[in-house]
Amino acid sequence: MRSRPPNSLFFYADESDFLLKPLLGRTYQLAGKQSRVPATFESKKFYCFAALDIGTLDVVHITRQRKRSKEFVEFLEALLRRYPGVLKIPACADTQASW
Repeated sequence: MRSRPPNSLFFYADESDFLLKPLLGRTYQLAGKQSRVPATFESKKFYCFAALDIGTLDVVHITRQRKRSKEFVEFLEALLRRYPGVLKIPACADTQASW
C-alpha cells in the first residue's frame, strides 16, 4: 500500500489456535524395561487474534479461551483503543472457517 488517507491505518489480521497438551511420542528404552512418561493430563486450548500494521510493523494481539464473533469484536475494540485518533482502520482478514 503506497499511500493511505490521513488518520487511517491498514492491517493484515488473522487468528490462530494454540493447543497446549503433553506430547507423548516414541522413546527409546532398554529391552525388557518400561519407561515412565510423566503426564499432567491437562489439555489447554486458547486462541490468539492478531493484526500487523504494514506501515510500522507494529503487532496488536489478544488471546482468549474461545473463538467467536464476540471475541473478534473485542479484538477490533483493542485496535481502536491502541489507536484512538485513527478514523479508519481497514483490515485484510481471511474468511475461511478453521473449525
